[in-house]
Amino acid sequence: MFFHSFIYVAISLFILYRISINVIIYRRKHKVSLGDKGHEDLERRIRAQGNFTEFTPIFLISLIGIEWIGSMKEIPYYLIYTHTLGIIFVLGRLFHIKGMYDGSIFFRRNGMRITFYSLILNGLALIISIFY
Repeated sequence: MFFHSFIYVAISLFILYRISINVIIYRRKHKVSLGDKGHEDLERRIRAQGNFTEFTPIFLISLIGIEWIGSMKEIPYYLIYTHTLGIIFVLGRLFHIKGMYDGSIFFRRNGMRITFYSLILNGLALIISIFY
């Protein structure tokens, strides 16, 4: 059995790798090993990384759960849901990262909205699929 949701796990790993490297680059640039020492650009990157690690695991666990239950119960269209929400969530996370890096409230706000909607939808989908 092939789990399509692991595509989004892999994409998330690459994103986390990239934003982690970005934190390291800015730490070296400002010669800071702990904290941000008042450098706003470093603080933004640290928080973008932290925010990513706070929201991504629970979303991915829920997406894997939805796909697993969907395949076991042969729920129609579960793969369409898996890919749609996976793509939407990744775009939301990328919007948020861009907003944190650039200071753009538009991208930051909408990235978090997309993230929250994705979490809520996955929560509902899990509950529905359990009782389907």
